[in-house]
Amino acid sequence: PRPHAAMVRDGTFRVIREPPATRGAVSPRGWHDGLVRDRLEALGRLWKKAPTRLRQTIVLLLGATVVVLGLALIVLPGPFTLPLLILGFAILGSEFAWAASALEKTKAGVAVGSRVAQRAMRAAAERGGRVVRRRDPG
Repeated sequence: PRPHAAMVRDGTFRVIREPPATRGAVSPRGWHDGLVRDRLEALGRLWKKAPTRLRQTIVLLLGATVVVLGLALIVLPGPFTLPLLILGFAILGSEFAWAASALEKTKAGVAVGSRVAQRAMRAAAERGGRVVRRRDPG
């Protein structure tokens, strides 16, 4: 077998001669599953140890960038408008309570819009696929 590198629990790499599947117990999802989980847990611990102001600044910059991109896609041609807004508010909501509230309002607005669109689609299907515009009573 060809040698390959494997990450050990302490984060270092070492060269091993046999494929991971022949070295004993393997996770059902693959031999790297535990390593990825360990790395993500270590990253989470490091994030929690960072100063609050630093965390808030990073989250604010990243979340605001995603929200502004989502808002720009409302007027510019392109997909992913609502998912980007929701993702941006979710990022901001991880550190700011006002953003968590805005995320909930955004989700509620999306749900209302979805129900309105579904009703319009059902009504159009009942009319044989024709879309009828309502006249303004004004």
